[in-house]
Amino acid sequence: MVAFIGLLLPLLVGSVWAEESEESEETTELRSQWGKEYGDYNFAGELYNHVGSTMADDQDFVVSPLGVSQALGLLLFAVGPKSAAEIDAVLYPKKANASGLAPRNFLQTGELTYATVAALRPDIYIDPIFLKDAADLDSYVYKTHFAQRDVQPFSNFLNLKSRGKIDVGLQELLGDYNPANRLLFFNVLDFTAEFRYGFQIENRLLVARRTLAWHGYIPELRTRVLGLGLKGSSALLLILLPIRKANIEMVESRLRTVDVRKIRSRLNITLMNISLPKVESSKLLNLKEPLREAGIITVFNKTTADLSAFKTELPLDDVIVYTKMNIFSQGINGRSSNTTNSDQISQLEVDSLLAFVQEEKPVQFEALRPFIYAVLDSRHVFLIGRHFPNL
Repeated sequence: MVAFIGLLLPLLVGSVWAEESEESEETTELRSQWGKEYGDYNFAGELYNHVGSTMADDQDFVVSPLGVSQALGLLLFAVGPKSAAEIDAVLYPKKANASGLAPRNFLQTGELTYATVAALRPDIYIDPIFLKDAADLDSYVYKTHFAQRDVQPFSNFLNLKSRGKIDVGLQELLGDYNPANRLLFFNVLDFTAEFRYGFQIENRLLVARRTLAWHGYIPELRTRVLGLGLKGSSALLLILLPIRKANIEMVESRLRTVDVRKIRSRLNITLMNISLPKVESSKLLNLKEPLREAGIITVFNKTTADLSAFKTELPLDDVIVYTKMNIFSQGINGRSSNTTNSDQISQLEVDSLLAFVQEEKPVQFEALRPFIYAVLDSRHVFLIGRHFPNL
């Protein structure tokens, strides 16, 4: 409550400024500031663009930078110096702590479920040191013949290791899981949270009136940004909505030089009317080509592969990641978005301070055209993707 009181004054000024800023032009001064103060080549932005380059221009997708960094972090312990240098350059461009790679305790609170697996044929040697390193990273080694009959046991393995929290129907998703493979690295990550203040459903849209949210204009991205607090979590859901004089392609290219984790500090708590589409997206991504484009080449090359942990000259077949994003009236993932009236919750608890704030005119935010979203905290980008509303 004390923090809320302290934000009342910025709210009164910020709400007026935010409405005027959507169509603001990017001045020479702002552009200079972008290059010096905000320029930050970062893993999440680079990964988003490399994955997006393999998609149709109007195709939804979602990927977990944290999940990919987990898979690449495990791969680091399996390769020789040349591949290790390439992976390190992608995870930590310009020596920045861009991936948030760490073995455990990603959230103080909230629900994050993940599994990283090195899947390989039974006849391939495994260095015992690699087995120990994998265990230290909460990762697993799984032996398989890569036949379709092995998919269900692999799915069961993931379900067991996640204590029943990971069940993604791999039979339909793993089309490349076949006997031609010898070595795959795989990651699945699930982030689940409830909104601090929920939404009503009106005309198939998620609607919240006179609710508090983070909001601001980021000129170097040419976007308005909405930040939705998540219950029991230090993370936010950010919606990056291009201004009407920009487009999503322009924003995407600029994500390479703007670390989305730093955006929150530039937003203000604002009284708002919000309209969002429901988002239902899940992607199993084969990252071999995006990672090659990013600069990880040696380990995928038949003549240069240096998988020293397995004493093999065979290349890595692929890095596969599975991620989902379901934005519905009560939160992110977790439950079906087919929400009934009984599921709708009040947007805000009424108290005397809120009654004062509600006399102000709310800022309108309607994400009814293509936008980018991210779930993040100050250290990690858990999910990032894009959505093309079909209204």
